[in-house]
Amino acid sequence: MKGVAARTIFGLRRPINLNSQFSSGAISMAFKAYEGTSDCGSPLVALHALLGSKEEWDRICRGLSERSSRSIFATDLRNHGESPHCPEHDYPRLAEDLKLFLDQRGMGKASLLGHSMGGNTAMYFSLKYPQLVDKVIVVDISPVSVPLILKSMFNSVTHMLNAQMPSQALSMADARVHIDDQLAKHIKEANVRRHLLNNLIRKPDGSFAWRANSSTLVRDPYANFVTLPAKCFECKFDGSILFLNGGDSTFFPETDRSPILQLFPNAEFQTIQGAGHWPHLQKPYELLRACADFLNKS
Repeated sequence: MKGVAARTIFGLRRPINLNSQFSSGAISMAFKAYEGTSDCGSPLVALHALLGSKEEWDRICRGLSERSSRSIFATDLRNHGESPHCPEHDYPRLAEDLKLFLDQRGMGKASLLGHSMGGNTAMYFSLKYPQLVDKVIVVDISPVSVPLILKSMFNSVTHMLNAQMPSQALSMADARVHIDDQLAKHIKEANVRRHLLNNLIRKPDGSFAWRANSSTLVRDPYANFVTLPAKCFECKFDGSILFLNGGDSTFFPETDRSPILQLFPNAEFQTIQGAGHWPHLQKPYELLRACADFLNKS
């Protein structure tokens, strides 16, 4: 399997209790709401990727709210965006943050849209709390294989942390160019650099800083949140779930479909041609159409 470190899954028949994986400490996530025009479907919660934020899903969420008529909530996961910074970051905790989000709003059931790390969060949550989940859309991540490209992604985060912050005298646009020039020496992919630069903020004193809690996120990613906890692979989610992958991406090998069906027996698969790991940025119309069609299907 080229470019992918595969993991084999066994023993998926019996349901298990995942509560032992998590101790209390859920946080309230920052969010942006897009009100639907009717109550014809469950509310949808969007979950971004590593170093992403609710803002980058604005276009998709607005489109889905219009096309599906349901309420949409784009969230900032812990250690990202406007949500609190925490010393712990793993899927059990991300799932408890999501459960608190649903509980706070009295959502008996919700649909989930997750990209990469957000996709893993959505899968973990649906396996642990299937009674709270209506439909799930997972964008360009597999629960089975860990792409070797993820190592490169975390190297990119290290380069981000090592970048020299610009002078306070610069505008935000010039500051982004200043840091992008530094990142370009190590990171060739423009989409990755743009994704990282979305975390650049100006503090109240005028200085520049990174918004995400990057030091926590890169501390021990493979132990904490690159892969799903092993206990997940003894569970099963029988609900509707769509796996959307980019045709040019290495994050979702075709050979993963069979073992995924053991975890998610009713899974559907769709490829967005011409997109890599960032289909919401590279092919937003195609991704929007696929998500809306899936959500509107009875």
